[in-house]
Amino acid sequence: MGDIVGYIHSMEGLIPVKTFQKWVYKIIVSNITGMKVRVTFWRDLAVDYSKKLQMCQIVEITGCTGGEVKFQFDPELKGVIAPMELHVQALSTVKILGHFDIATASPGQQLTWEPVSTADCLSFKDKPITVSGYLKTEFIVFKTTSGIPLAHGNLADGSYPLCIQIDGYKPVTPLEKGSFVIFNGKIEKSKPGSFFLRVDGMKNVVVDNNRPKLSLKQLKSAIYPPKKLGPEVEEVSSQKRYQEDEEKENSYDNEGGKKMKTD
Repeated sequence: MGDIVGYIHSMEGLIPVKTFQKWVYKIIVSNITGMKVRVTFWRDLAVDYSKKLQMCQIVEITGCTGGEVKFQFDPELKGVIAPMELHVQALSTVKILGHFDIATASPGQQLTWEPVSTADCLSFKDKPITVSGYLKTEFIVFKTTSGIPLAHGNLADGSYPLCIQIDGYKPVTPLEKGSFVIFNGKIEKSKPGSFFLRVDGMKNVVVDNNRPKLSLKQLKSAIYPPKKLGPEVEEVSSQKRYQEDEEKENSYDNEGGKKMKTD
């Protein structure tokens, strides 16, 4: 039998299955030491705990059976979670011990949020970082199957856009397009393969009202996605890229004009 104590790092939602179990509910639990374990609930337990459990809750789960993780269905999780998952049984116990603050690595120890630009933020995957910029889009709010409100939007620093996901979103702070906002979070990778900044709650969102809003024209200029930069890779500025694009367009126009005249 397997036991684990940790906080709920992510949820895969309540999913119907075409077997006698009818429902499956999966969460990933982290013990803060770097190890993450998937915990699976079936049938009535899946329905029950999908309503009770929330992101970042500290849980103690005991009396589980073990099973092999089938990474062919979740290849992006290979190397991220343990190869063995826990299956909650009828006699298993699930205790909610409290709420884990992502800004606290251990009791009394505060994480250091490192300021990073959107241009090279992907080099800091799974590390606590601070990213600031202007809101390129309005945030879209929706709820997960367990009722947790999430908000998705895009941040831009004038050159690069970055997707932001706020877990446990609350409309306490107006997030308007063009506003300058500071986010604390960690870069993660979604199932489709795109990178985003996961922010734990509105306590890690700060709107700087002292800065003027960016115009829509300036927001549209942020079209180049951030890249992973090596230590010896020289970053090409967006202004230089624009100049190169304009030179190409002008050369095409000139060639086209010459052909029109000769015809």
